[in-house]
Amino acid sequence: MPCGEAQPEEEYVEEYVNLPTNLFGKGDFYILRAKGDSMEDAGISEGDLVVILKQPTAEVGDIVVALDDQNQNTLKRFGGFDDNHRVILEYMNEDVYPGKTILVKELMVQGIAKHVIKSL
Repeated sequence: MPCGEAQPEEEYVEEYVNLPTNLFGKGDFYILRAKGDSMEDAGISEGDLVVILKQPTAEVGDIVVALDDQNQNTLKRFGGFDDNHRVILEYMNEDVYPGKTILVKELMVQGIAKHVIKSL
């Protein structure tokens, strides 16, 4: 899943899996491999596996898989709304993308990032 420019979600689903509820909780999960560097400050790096809970809603501050205005998915932090009532999707890498956001007319959440699995 791009942590940069938005892309179709299904292109990045490597596998649908059943995860142990004692580790991950209950819910319908899928795992995406992160691409790009826009989520570094959130602890998500290129190549990390991001465990996504499928759900259509989010709270401000959640890391979401959301649709942009071109119906492409991106992994960003839901930053609330601007003065024109547009949804703010925030990049989380201030060194590379200081203050960069994506503004969309409507928040279309595909899921919420719940866990990051990293290789050692």
